[in-house]
Amino acid sequence: MKNSEEIYTELLTIQCRRGDNGAFMKLVRLYQQRLFFYIRRMTGNEDDTWDILQQTWLVVFQELKKLRDVSRFVPWLYRIARNRAISQIRADKRQETISLDDLEIDVPDETDDDFDQWEAEEIRTALDTLSDPHREVLTLYFLEDFTIDEIANITDSPPGTVKSRLHYAKKAMKKAIKRGWLTHE
Repeated sequence: MKNSEEIYTELLTIQCRRGDNGAFMKLVRLYQQRLFFYIRRMTGNEDDTWDILQQTWLVVFQELKKLRDVSRFVPWLYRIARNRAISQIRADKRQETISLDDLEIDVPDETDDDFDQWEAEEIRTALDTLSDPHREVLTLYFLEDFTIDEIANITDSPPGTVKSRLHYAKKAMKKAIKRGWLTHE
């Protein structure tokens, strides 16, 4: 069953395909921030992120009428962003050295007793130990709430590969976090 955001996105997509520029701007507002953080996690560079984001929306605007199934808009959007980000990373010759040091991570306020700054840093450090493909599937699955099939579509990987990466990424995260906590006790 579709949620209200999915239905709203499909409606906006249909309106955009019919030439409604106002609907396109609503789509941009709806997905801009999430897409920005997704791209930022991949590139580690804010300037590149803004460029890629702009390129992504330009492609979406130009190619939206070619999208066959409007219910696939969000995975299609993320795939365009991913492809643009990978192209930029390759162009910058930084594919092997993506840094997470400059990422902006939302940290709960100080009144949250279950979470503190040290734990956030441990999670960032643990994420930093993962390969790019493993970090990407964790991001798409847990932070962006995509399904295995949607992630497979976005990353152009078979669902089995996505499941495997997700499984090993979770194991590696648990191990890295546990190792970090043991060294801080």
